[in-house]
Amino acid sequence: MWDLQRYANECINDMKELGFEPRITADKFTVNTRAKKRYGQCKRINGEFFININSDLLRDECPILSLRETIFHELIHTLPKCWNHGDEFTRIAEIVNRRYHTNVTRCSTYDEKYGYVLAEKIREENKSKKQKVKYELFCEHCGKVRASGMYQRMPKWYAHTERFSCSVCGGHLERVNGNYTLLSVSEGVKNWQ
Repeated sequence: MWDLQRYANECINDMKELGFEPRITADKFTVNTRAKKRYGQCKRINGEFFININSDLLRDECPILSLRETIFHELIHTLPKCWNHGDEFTRIAEIVNRRYHTNVTRCSTYDEKYGYVLAEKIREENKSKKQKVKYELFCEHCGKVRASGMYQRMPKWYAHTERFSCSVCGGHLERVNGNYTLLSVSEGVKNWQ
């Protein structure tokens, strides 16, 4: 696994060598294990910059050049007038690209960033992680399912049933766990294994 702090320091020093002063230090870099659609992110909180880098870029099989390009991209965002991908961002990216033989761009594909083999491996891993779960609530009073859906994350209405009530009769809502059969109104929902 590549050392993020080490490469962040190297890229910061490379930017300084070109005459640019990134407004961040290497200790403000973190690894993002949840990101699936972005390689890096620069955040500004109370005037201070923080950068997170996708954990896939730190894999041994990922080209080190891809990690450096992403770090350079995010460092450019810390410079004045470079918060977006406008003219100043493009100008500085071109300077970095010429000097360090990189390809810092506004965006890139998985295949460009990781290479075809690693990109396919990451796509397969992400596909297996995206399993949706069915969440449902039923009304204890009228016995009907009142909220239902397939989600990757637990919805608020499921996590905090005490905040919601049946839209028809105002009854208390309960979670449906596992498989179930809908019985008559008097019996409500019955769970079964």
